[in-house]
Amino acid sequence: MIYGILLESCRDGICHTYGSATWQRVVEELNFESESFTTLGRYDEVLVERIAECLAEALGDGGIDFYMQFFGECFVTFFTNYGYDKILRVAGRHFRDFLLSIDQLHDSNRFSFPKMKSPLFHVTEEDENGAVLHYKSKRRGFQQYIIGQLRACGHRFFKQEILVRVQDDLSSNEYSHIVFRVDFNNTSASKTKRILPNPKLSDVTSSTFFKVRSFEV
Repeated sequence: MIYGILLESCRDGICHTYGSATWQRVVEELNFESESFTTLGRYDEVLVERIAECLAEALGDGGIDFYMQFFGECFVTFFTNYGYDKILRVAGRHFRDFLLSIDQLHDSNRFSFPKMKSPLFHVTEEDENGAVLHYKSKRRGFQQYIIGQLRACGHRFFKQEILVRVQDDLSSNEYSHIVFRVDFNNTSASKTKRILPNPKLSDVTSSTFFKVRSFEV
């Protein structure tokens, strides 16, 4: 389940970019009971991808991946307009600081969203041209959404054009594990202690892994 703020950000982005008539068409096609979502309400996560599929079919311009990235960008805009950007702005001066503190940023929102079960992010390698970022979650199909969020955060808060690509997919039947290569100006890393390349992580069972870290279900 996901909080309605994710879906409401999709609705807001569609209305602003493609017009309210397009959103109304999505509502009718997917038989939604309401034209909007309750920010703190709980909804099935598959609705995000269903909206992307519907939008791709309705507009005939771009595929599902394109609109999932678009929704990731919409969330950052929506999040910012509601004042939550203050949390992001204290992450640090550089984009690498943001990447290294994503999990802590999620934790800082638990008061507002007490049932939030966040994915896990960690940087395993970095150089002056970027970093390798691991994303783990019980969610399926959100890697393009994450790419949109990363690009939007880089542009909005750090004035950088971020390039993100899927470097590897280590997902299992139990959870998603996507390895991203994130390209950006990371010369600031030379002034601080860099992440050691290719750290050796202890092997743990999936059951132990999910007990240690909460995920979105």
